[in-house]
Amino acid sequence: QTKAGIWMLFSFIALLLYGFYSASQKIIAGKLTIGWSYLSFLISACLVSVGFIISGLVDFHFTGKTFWCGSAAGFLDGLGVLAIFSAYHAGGKASKVSTIASALQQVFTVFMAIIILRERIDLNILCGISMAICGSYLLSVEKKKNSEII
Repeated sequence: QTKAGIWMLFSFIALLLYGFYSASQKIIAGKLTIGWSYLSFLISACLVSVGFIISGLVDFHFTGKTFWCGSAAGFLDGLGVLAIFSAYHAGGKASKVSTIASALQQVFTVFMAIIILRERIDLNILCGISMAICGSYLLSVEKKKNSEII
């Protein structure tokens, strides 16, 4: 396979895993406190990390800057997961929370890539951003009950 085929395969695997992850978060949020939900996330992440280390998939040769950037990214990811658990625990519907947290995250990522990494924006990117925003809105709109329609 080409490199494009490999990254696309991993992207679809991530899509499936994040889909199951979001659904399970909503289920767990109704049964556990935010703290226990987050602790279960951390324990699971540690177990996966140990699996990667044991299988030799972790390269420990990196700079201090890489370590601190990775640590900051992990810290921010942890805060994001905690915020999602909080949103579910506060009664947020999975369709809305997941849409805002994941679909619009990609739009934010594109804007950050443009600002920080100096990536170029073109018509395709603008169309994609517009479609993502519209799609997120349409997925999160509440339908009115028949009794509310005049």
